[in-house]
Amino acid sequence: MSNRRNPVWQKFFVTSLGVWLGLGILFFCTLIYIRERSGINDLEMISGGLGFLIFQWLIGPRLLDWQLSMLGSLTWKKHEELPIHLVDFLKATCAAKALKIPRIGIIDDAGFNAFTYGNHPGNARIVLTQGMLNTLKQDELEAVVAHELGHIYHWDFLFMTLAQLAPMLLYMFYRAFLKDKK
Repeated sequence: MSNRRNPVWQKFFVTSLGVWLGLGILFFCTLIYIRERSGINDLEMISGGLGFLIFQWLIGPRLLDWQLSMLGSLTWKKHEELPIHLVDFLKATCAAKALKIPRIGIIDDAGFNAFTYGNHPGNARIVLTQGMLNTLKQDELEAVVAHELGHIYHWDFLFMTLAQLAPMLLYMFYRAFLKDKK
């Protein structure tokens, strides 16, 4: 793998973030429009929003797998292909926290980036850049992986999905107070 910056990776990340954010905003605005025009009640609107969030949570990891495969610079590594100290660290930490050892992907990029995604700890993935593997000291790399394992252990994928409920609930409060004033 080369030790170069990969602008394709950076464009992919920004594009993916924009697509997901755009889809969420579009869906939420569509629900608001439908509610205003058709008179659906608040419960139906909340149900539609929850349905979208569940759909997003279920399909998100598979869609990200597909997007990363289209990028072309991601390689899923077998554990024996990783540095020995990292494999030992993963085994010890995952055993201590009763976690399944996640899949590890490496992106051919000289930059420093790491992220975790999945539906639940049993199907989690950790993705690191080659720049991190080439540059970081053993304890620094283990700290990064420990941070990502923390996201897995604490179910942060589900938490971040549920955090998307905040705008919907704020809108519901706004609508409730608006009705009271009329």
